[in-house]
Amino acid sequence: MRIFFLLIFLSHLVAGCAVQRIQDRDQWLAESSRVYKNRDEEQIIRAAEAILNSADPGDFVFVHHPRGFRATRQWFVTVIVASAAGNNTYEFSVERVGDGVRASIMIDQFQNGAGKVNVSVISSYRLFFNWLDYALGLGKEWVTCEQASEKFQIENANLAPGICGPGITSQGLNPVQPKAEWTRDNRVPPIAPVSDRRRLERR
Repeated sequence: MRIFFLLIFLSHLVAGCAVQRIQDRDQWLAESSRVYKNRDEEQIIRAAEAILNSADPGDFVFVHHPRGFRATRQWFVTVIVASAAGNNTYEFSVERVGDGVRASIMIDQFQNGAGKVNVSVISSYRLFFNWLDYALGLGKEWVTCEQASEKFQIENANLAPGICGPGITSQGLNPVQPKAEWTRDNRVPPIAPVSDRRRLERR
């Protein structure tokens, strides 16, 4: 079964399958970000790190910064007649927006011999945020790669680059259970208007 999946995925990398892709700015913003209420920045960042680690345990390297992290993973896929190698990069960040926190992720994929592309496959982002919602205690169901096409009504959703392949070992079968420190309601106070911040700075 795993060999069959790899053959499908390698053909996807070379020729391209019928996958739904993000088409314009509005769709990019809608698919690659979510606004969370009652969760603070640190809760969201730590949950996001955990779900990526669960996807391919031990293969992610994280570099953290105050607003999130940059994660990378190397991959190598081989079958009887073909092989491919490369890496994925995940730029995850959070920012305050009103009384919530916007979480955003961008996924890049580099394949040896084919160069670097930004992952625009919708199911990659749908699955990531489905997992993040679940880890934060805001989602009822953790969707696996195998379930993705049916649950999201997206053809070939199980091929989601950077989330289900290439070389992802778990296929979404390692759900990250919500932790108390991630699911505790932490209401984010609204951002003070610019005029109020300036008044405070002058004091």
